[in-house]
Amino acid sequence: MSPKTLTASLGTSYASPMTAAERLAHYEDLFDLPENVVGEIIDGQLHTHLRPTSGHAGTLALAGL
Repeated sequence: MSPKTLTASLGTSYASPMTAAERLAHYEDLFDLPENVVGEIIDGQLHTHLRPTSGHAGTLALAGL
């Protein structure tokens, strides 16, 4: 059943509405991140996470990662 058919029969649209225009992330977007955030661009989307603390970074270095 298409979204139009669902809308017509149920009165509600189950298609996901877009609230804002999507755009691909650019390399320059990485420079706009705060100091404590690490980011990477995967398939045009910017993915972020907090930078590891110094204790975690030391453990990773010892583990060879």
